[in-house]
Amino acid sequence: MHRHIGKFIATLLIGGLVAIVFILNGHDIIVHPWFGAERVMSAAIVILTSFIAGAGLASSIAVVIGIRAAIRERSLKKQLIQQKKHWDMIVRAREFLASRESGQAIILLQKIIDKEPENIVARIELAQAFTDSGDSESALSVLDAARQEHKSNIELLFFSAALNEKLGNQTAAFDNLSLILKISPTHEETLSQLVRLARQLGRLEQAKSLQIELTRNRRTPSEIDETARIDIELELAEKQAADDKSALRDELEKIVRRNKKYAPAILKLACLEEELGQLDNASESYGKSFRESGNHLALERLASLWLKQERPEKAVAAIRSALNSWEKSSARENIMGRLTLASVLLALENVAEAASTIKDISTSSMTDKEQTICHIIKARIAERRGDSRGALGELAILAESSPLVSNSEFAKCILPHLSNKPVATFHEEGPSPELSTP
Repeated sequence: MHRHIGKFIATLLIGGLVAIVFILNGHDIIVHPWFGAERVMSAAIVILTSFIAGAGLASSIAVVIGIRAAIRERSLKKQLIQQKKHWDMIVRAREFLASRESGQAIILLQKIIDKEPENIVARIELAQAFTDSGDSESALSVLDAARQEHKSNIELLFFSAALNEKLGNQTAAFDNLSLILKISPTHEETLSQLVRLARQLGRLEQAKSLQIELTRNRRTPSEIDETARIDIELELAEKQAADDKSALRDELEKIVRRNKKYAPAILKLACLEEELGQLDNASESYGKSFRESGNHLALERLASLWLKQERPEKAVAAIRSALNSWEKSSARENIMGRLTLASVLLALENVAEAASTIKDISTSSMTDKEQTICHIIKARIAERRGDSRGALGELAILAESSPLVSNSEFAKCILPHLSNKPVATFHEEGPSPELSTP
């Protein structure tokens, strides 16, 4: 009922508007529909005709737009359905990858790419599937094809760099990472990998500048960054002065002056000074390297330096001086340093001083390696004193307790012979008369 009333009212309004147009525009006008033609028509008819034509044109345009929108919507729905299907296939392919079924994953992913070549996720997963199956070259080919359409995708570039490096092509890997750096100039991981590859490729100048850039971009530069920079400078110096030992020594001295507490640089300088016959300078540098790092290798080289010259007293004095300086500055004992000193004293048959050196070492803070060395030294001291049972006792403790020895052939051989015998302990003063009796 209401609908009919509404239609009736609308008809009355339209009829009224048409009547008003005819009443107000009842006069005739001349119309030129085309060149050279004239028509006399009522102004009202002209107005109404123009209105109807305009409304028809607008309706036609609206219909066309509506049809195109409907077609686009249908296409989008089809794409969404296809994308959902492809995502489901990708999920299934990832399940295959997780279960080590790379072949099944490759088949699924290849189907997706055939229908949707621009699907970068499918391409990356396909490359991963080839990688898992051991076919890195095919994986790289997939990534190269993907990069043709996605040139600035960082994940693709990182993946390509990793595969190129795996295949032994460090130069291509370096180029991939350089492209990432152009996209993201402050990317820390990219800079870090570029530094590593530049060093492998021997591009030390470039590695140095990249390391400086990496340090500058870090929010909180670490000691590792500074260490890496110095190591690159050392490699660069060795490369540039490889055939001139004196020039290399001058370069190392400059690096040490700039980095006075960097022990590896001081140790390199010491080794070179020893090679050049500058023994006093080398001795001083070895001692300084140990004082800065506490690394017992510097003490061993220091001992070897003077023992080669048949100056054992110089070796012992230099080691004692370096060891005392380190322990005084760090307020703690250097166990490996003391064990090194004891070994040198023992080699010089100074058994009493060797025993005194290791007497007060805290065994609770020793590493497995240090405990092993300590028991061996104690066994050697006991053996030097003629205390064979004491030496065997130390070796028995070593065989039973040290993780480095307990499962060895040595332990299997010695333990059966000691299982029913008393075990002697280490005495600084020497063996008891009872244990010394033949």
